[in-house]
Amino acid sequence: LVVQKPGQLDASTALQWELLPLESDGGDDHSSIQPDDSVIVTEGSGGPDACQLSTQALAMVSKAADSQQPLDTNALDELVAAMERRLWLTLGTDIRGRTSADMAFNMCLAGIDNEFLYSSLVKVAKLEMERVGQRPSRRARDVLHVVEKLAASGIKGAEAEEVYKLAAKSLQIKDQYPEVVKQLSSPGSLDLLSPRPLLWLWRYSSRLQKPVVKESLPRNPSPWKKFNDTSKPLVVDIGCGLGVSLLGLASQQQQQQQQGSTTTKNDDTSSPAQIPLLDWSNCNYLGGDLSEATVRFANTIAHRWDLSNKLQYAQMSAENLLDEVAHNYPGPISLIMIQFPSPWRLDKQKDSGGGGGGNSQLPLGPDDDNFMVSKALMAKIAEILLHSKNNNGHDGDCYFLLQTNCEDVALVLRDRAKEVGLTLVPSLDPVVATTSSSDEENGRQLRIPERTVEWLKLMNMNNNGDDSSTERAVGPEWSRTALLPPKCATETEVACTIQGSPVHRCLFKLE
Repeated sequence: LVVQKPGQLDASTALQWELLPLESDGGDDHSSIQPDDSVIVTEGSGGPDACQLSTQALAMVSKAADSQQPLDTNALDELVAAMERRLWLTLGTDIRGRTSADMAFNMCLAGIDNEFLYSSLVKVAKLEMERVGQRPSRRARDVLHVVEKLAASGIKGAEAEEVYKLAAKSLQIKDQYPEVVKQLSSPGSLDLLSPRPLLWLWRYSSRLQKPVVKESLPRNPSPWKKFNDTSKPLVVDIGCGLGVSLLGLASQQQQQQQQGSTTTKNDDTSSPAQIPLLDWSNCNYLGGDLSEATVRFANTIAHRWDLSNKLQYAQMSAENLLDEVAHNYPGPISLIMIQFPSPWRLDKQKDSGGGGGGNSQLPLGPDDDNFMVSKALMAKIAEILLHSKNNNGHDGDCYFLLQTNCEDVALVLRDRAKEVGLTLVPSLDPVVATTSSSDEENGRQLRIPERTVEWLKLMNMNNNGDDSSTERAVGPEWSRTALLPPKCATETEVACTIQGSPVHRCLFKLE
């Protein structure tokens, strides 16, 4: 066969091809008669399928991130071209079942921006859902994984919604996952920012090596140079990881339009603890992280969702990010966030071999140089907010948001914020009691994390068995409910909610 390549590989030409007659001149070499932009398909046209190529691409990106070495973008581009060629030749016939969704997810995690590939994979997923989705042999769990991974890949649009409708029908026939069936039946309700897709991102991010600050890391001057209007208030997420919280905030206007609403301020009375009076549609957003892999992922999603004109991510240390913001951002700073920073190791884990069951990648304590939220960093946050309030003509309050799933970390960072002059904002939905294993929230039984259990044991030993002298994250300063709008949770926050683990949240502002 001779397969003619479309004139342009994009979403409009996904899974389009033309077969041409193979004209022979009597020799074995067909190069002289092969049309331009075509490939001769022979019995030897084998090799890895497209999903295997995407796995190689993700492994390449993850390895570079874990070793903190520069990514070989030329080699990655060659793999992407090989994926295009393979899909063009096979039309996805070698990626059956849930494999097309697996491939889309691999590509997204690798930071690959190629709408031809994503659109092709959605078409393959639809064909597979039509072909085998309702068969008794097709497990409901596999159907569920297809839609979750497509959503986790940042894919949106009518074609994806068609897949979701087919999946809802399949699950309904199988009489499983009724809550998912209800969600899939409502257009636009399932996307990357939904809880189940975010769990896939959490599983990936939890396996990544924790990067350390290196002097050779570039400072990335003015990462907001693509913003349309740099006079708008800036929201900064320090150590943003995969950046999904900022993606949710930056896409608030898109989400409201889908739901038929026009307000993008925090005036939702169903969540009274939200940050007041911030108009998310009138803000710019900047995230920073040390991991090249997570920054690639976040910037690619921002570009695919048409948010790059107000949302950017930079591979920078926390200190360099704040220095860049403090000295060079033209507009005011409305909100700085630190969400789920990597904690330090507990005392029981500090042996010479880094053992004791702890994570050897973690800092040794809150004053370790490798712990991101140092006293100096907290002082820099307060300095930036004070300067913004006094010198940028900012007519609103400037906030600092802290969130963590480690109670001991929460208490230490709260004290550091207070020491540099930040004032706690009383919560409208405060935590009134410590978590016990018998507590329930939203119908889910809460559990005490293992780290908290070990921390309480250590504190009990230090206090000679007096539990009452150990301060807990309880009281009017701690919020029981989310402080950000819906669909702005990080993947870690979603995992905690699903697992029944408490999240410790508090909000600060400058008086």
